[in-house]
Amino acid sequence: MRTLLIIAFLTPWLAAADVVTWKTDYPTGRREASDAGKAVCLVIGSDNCFYCRKLETNTLVDPAIASLLKKDYISIKIDGHKEAELARALKVTLFPTTVLAGPDGSIHAILNGYVTADQLREQLQKTVFAIADDDRMQKEYAQAKAAFDAGEFARASALLRPLLAGSKSRPAQVQAKELMEKLDRVAATREVVQAVRPQALLDVAKQLHDAHRYVNALDVANEVIRLHPTSAEAKSAALLVEEIRTNPDKLRSASHQADERAASLQLALSESFMKKGDTIAAKAYLDQVLRLCPSGPHAEAALVGLAKLKGPLIATPATLKK
Repeated sequence: MRTLLIIAFLTPWLAAADVVTWKTDYPTGRREASDAGKAVCLVIGSDNCFYCRKLETNTLVDPAIASLLKKDYISIKIDGHKEAELARALKVTLFPTTVLAGPDGSIHAILNGYVTADQLREQLQKTVFAIADDDRMQKEYAQAKAAFDAGEFARASALLRPLLAGSKSRPAQVQAKELMEKLDRVAATREVVQAVRPQALLDVAKQLHDAHRYVNALDVANEVIRLHPTSAEAKSAALLVEEIRTNPDKLRSASHQADERAASLQLALSESFMKKGDTIAAKAYLDQVLRLCPSGPHAEAALVGLAKLKGPLIATPATLKK
């Protein structure tokens, strides 16, 4: 009877421990976390560490801990002596050390030494909440960036301002700050352009047209019309726009130039997402480049990028990034 009671008491703990799959290969675990959009729980210990054993037998088998790890995390255990370079990069000074990071590799918490189940549970939950907040901010930033790319500068500014409240240390907030600085430069440039005489702008549009840079000529001619709608130069600019739009060869060339410009932006976006470790988004933008420009320099750059995505991924331990 006593044995049955002990088994009944231990069963929930043993079952909980069984559900957590601990990986022992750091690069594989990081790659899986990035692909699955899950957080990382990295435990660094050693074979002869008393408190490492205590963490494993007390804290990590707690049912609530196991549930959190199974649901929201990719769990990794490594030996700090065997993975000395990674331990040094993370500035590990004692065992065990537990590192909690996002899918993109950004570190949210480093827990030095033994921690209780309650202490670890609190940090696991905080990390999950912070990642969810990062995802929300990233989506809002993407909306602001789309508005900026579409020339809707007032809307982009309105979307960016809430992101810039608070500490401004989140990845999306850093990006938002950079985009807001670009917006400020655009606003200053537009003020300068507005101060330029309409005839000077019209001359630039004509020069661009004569150089067969039709998409740029359309941009400048439309600015003349927008900034000086009642001027004689606006009427001339409208004629220039009409000439390009009604000429199939010129319009085809303008369309190709617009595709090249868009492809250049898609390449830049792909590089940005690669640096973040978001390979799915990076591939999507590279595919878009190939749709826009099936051949030429942009297509070659996209094919090189796709080849890199298919190759081995190398982790950068200092930031837990690929």
